[in-house]
Amino acid sequence: MPEFERENDRLNQKEIADFILRRWPLRYDGYIFLSAMLYRLDGVLWKKEENGLQKPKLFFETKQRTVPFRHFENYTISSSKLIAARDLRNIAPAALFVRFSDQVIAAVDLAKHDGTFVVGGRPPRPGSPDIEPMAVFQWEQFKVIHDPRPDGGV
Repeated sequence: MPEFERENDRLNQKEIADFILRRWPLRYDGYIFLSAMLYRLDGVLWKKEENGLQKPKLFFETKQRTVPFRHFENYTISSSKLIAARDLRNIAPAALFVRFSDQVIAAVDLAKHDGTFVVGGRPPRPGSPDIEPMAVFQWEQFKVIHDPRPDGGV
């Protein structure tokens, strides 16, 4: 488990990945988490081929947030996630899946980043390099894939 990842983070990652499998069962039929293998993204979804081999279909990063969808002006993630996605794009595309406190789950294709960056992140913690270049995504770039709110967020 990465240095700053807690057991609850891994549980959230699994719940989100399981949701994706249920949401698109014809597209994906399994996944593996990659962090133990020193990848910067959380995992990869695969589809089993006729020969029985699992073909990588989508690398993914998952996030669980303590604020509701669209709470801030935009959404930022570590630029290292974008770099990893670009390094892996010849194998499969990469997406970010975020579950917010209002249980909305939204996704964005990491290749759709428009080139906007800021320096930001969480306030420093002992031993934590959390202030860094961050990739900025506008809310319009996200696709809501689950919205349990009665009014659909309107």
